[in-house]
Amino acid sequence: MGCHSGKVQAVSTSADHDHSKSAFSAQEHASHSEGACKTLLTDLQTADEVGSKRSTVSSANPLAATSSDAANCKDKSESVSAGNRALVEQLKKKGAIKSLSVEGAMLATDRTNYCPVNAYQDQPQPIGMSATISAPHMHAMALELLSQHLTLGARVLDIGCGSGYLSACMGRMVGPKGCVIGIDHLQPLVSIAKSNASKADADLFAAQLMILHGDGFKGCPDDAPFDCIHVGAAAESIPALLLEQLKP
Repeated sequence: MGCHSGKVQAVSTSADHDHSKSAFSAQEHASHSEGACKTLLTDLQTADEVGSKRSTVSSANPLAATSSDAANCKDKSESVSAGNRALVEQLKKKGAIKSLSVEGAMLATDRTNYCPVNAYQDQPQPIGMSATISAPHMHAMALELLSQHLTLGARVLDIGCGSGYLSACMGRMVGPKGCVIGIDHLQPLVSIAKSNASKADADLFAAQLMILHGDGFKGCPDDAPFDCIHVGAAAESIPALLLEQLKP
């Protein structure tokens, strides 16, 4: 089992739960420390500039690229809904999806299981508790920005996991030997995220996915270090505790 302890600090944050502004990606932390960067606070509205520099990958089967374990993939290609497939194709045409790994993860994770209304519209939607699930293109951009670190066997922390959708996509990308820990400071959203993932992605809970309640800005030190950290909430700066929980 990739994830083990899952202990988190008690909730003490009063930060707004704003899923309209996903935060951490992996390209600009070099100014803070030496070596390959793992985490940074990024306004994804500027990510088009990064994405435009990436080349388009080949048209091989994207679902086969999400994991080396064929059993884990469960031949998701036969169960992809028409709505989810159309959404992924739309995001590819817009340039939000550029890699096979991201395409495969978003095909395998049907947004309708995580978004109660207008699941396939490229707009943020309410999920309860005054929170929203980000627009699909924002999720695609976040996954692309972190794609070099969302590899098989990687350990990932997803803070402000909300509906659980992005955590599930990350789980597909890291495979059964990896670990994705999703944290939210609102217990009702944690319950919703677990319920959502149980609809069609329950296999992820057997190995690589945990959804926990806690103060995400304190991270999850008992399961550190992480290959990358994503924060799906607004923040003015990168919390120092999260930087300490990244691999060198």
